Amino acid sequence: AEAPEPYRLEVGWGPLVAAVCTLERAAVLLPVILGERPEFHRLSLAFKLMDRFASELPVELRRPAYDYTRGWLKTEDRDQNPKHFWDALFRLDRDRARHDSLAAPPAGLTTERSGPVRLWLEYPGESIEVATWARKWLWEHEYPPDSLETTQWLDLILRSDPKGALLPTVCRIEEIISHDPRRISYETTQLSYLVQAMVAIDSDDALPYLLKYVHEPLVSAYVRVGVLEWLVGREYDGLPALLARWLREEQHGGQDYLQQVAGSWGPYAKSCLEEADRINDEALVGQPEQGGQPEQGEQTVP
Repeated sequence: AEAPEPYRLEVGWGPLVAAVCTLERAAVLLPVILGERPEFHRLSLAFKLMDRFASELPVELRRPAYDYTRGWLKTEDRDQNPKHFWDALFRLDRDRARHDSLAAPPAGLTTERSGPVRLWLEYPGESIEVATWARKWLWEHEYPPDSLETTQWLDLILRSDPKGALLPTVCRIEEIISHDPRRISYETTQLSYLVQAMVAIDSDDALPYLLKYVHEPLVSAYVRVGVLEWLVGREYDGLPALLARWLREEQHGGQDYLQQVAGSWGPYAKSCLEEADRINDEALVGQPEQGGQPEQGEQTVP
């Protein structure tokens, strides 16, 4: 008998064929398969191709591919590993998937560990709907303010509603700093998470706060170096002086980490670091001897 076309093979062959298929071949096969309006099956060649190439498919294939994958919600598999299927939908069309996941959340999508927080943070985007949903969830569940769950939801709210959530986030950060929570691991973790989220929203309104928190020792050095990288990307004018102060105040571990990663930040970062070293060298030369007082009119480093 004549061998069937690959898209007509039984579903058990779907994973095998998809594993060796190229993107170009998938772009040819999928319109043919989807044109026959097949029912969704998690082992079908159609889903396996979409799962593998979702973010690379041509734009004109994204909508029919999404419609087909969304058929999963009508199957008996809807409660089994829902994140895997939602992940495919988010990679095909994150805005539509975000809306659909709010409109009809299936079982497993309404818990913070397996559902919205992981997916919405993994595929971030502004959405008042998500922010409203997250605020409601946080209000109803009354997690401890320094818990990991609260941290995840505050992070999500800021990324979903940068304008509306920025000032409340700053208030929470200032509250944590005022506690001086050096012995409270969850509060220091939350502090670093929220500062990192402020970087992620890439907002001009967040700039003055990040210029402060980049020097805050309670924020992890990893996150503060991330703030520096963000400032480099914006070519912030005051970066040489800021870097000079940062290097003076930072412990060796943070300095070493900065030197490791800054080499990939480009020529602007290199010139700023060189200028920062020059500023600090000149300041060191200008300092009085230990125990002495600066001469009249002599400037000292603040």
